[in-house]
Amino acid sequence: EPLRKIKFYADKLMVKELSNLSSGSKADLERIERAATRMQNLVSDLIVYPQTTAGSHPKEVVDLHRVAEEVLQDMAEEIERSGAQVELGPLCAGYGIPFQIRQLFQNLLSNAIKFALPGQVPQVAISSYIVNGAELALHELTTDTVNCHIRVVDNGIGFPPEYNEKIFQLFQRLHSKDRYEGTGIGLAIVHKIVENHNGAIVAQGVPREGLTFNIYLPMSGEGLSSFAFP
Repeated sequence: EPLRKIKFYADKLMVKELSNLSSGSKADLERIERAATRMQNLVSDLIVYPQTTAGSHPKEVVDLHRVAEEVLQDMAEEIERSGAQVELGPLCAGYGIPFQIRQLFQNLLSNAIKFALPGQVPQVAISSYIVNGAELALHELTTDTVNCHIRVVDNGIGFPPEYNEKIFQLFQRLHSKDRYEGTGIGLAIVHKIVENHNGAIVAQGVPREGLTFNIYLPMSGEGLSSFAFP
């Protein structure tokens, strides 16, 4: 609430007193607005983070394709504003916590749009495959599991390979906040959600070529056989 008031009165000054302010005062007021917005985003992310660490949420059969479609609908304005092109292929069914799965897709899509290359149309492809744990050399997964392998690929700024694990750390930022907005919590939330589902996530970045997230969610739970898998 205090942050909301700071932003409200800063906006009010910008509207009513803009013509009376010096160029220096205008710049200061804009800095206040940006700082208040960043803090609001940080508080919102900090509220979400403990929800993803709680282990008491019941799991159920989740139609991942339907959840992803709903996220695209919710983010329609952001997608349209950025000009992003999102390709959504058939997705597996899964066994998990619905609101956390929704948060996972939302954070990954927001990340792909946010870190687009300047002057380039953001392109994001979301697909999935069925893969056995025995085919994967990942210590988080047992060899006898059947997993939904979700791939989220973008054509953004990417990053050097040495940051493949570092980006999941809480408050970790690889880029200046002046160039790219963000709190450094979004991908930490994604990692925690995958961890809550006894899965694994691997990031592969290439500078100025893009980023691929490989997510592996174990498939278990009654009712999964009623879904058609890609």
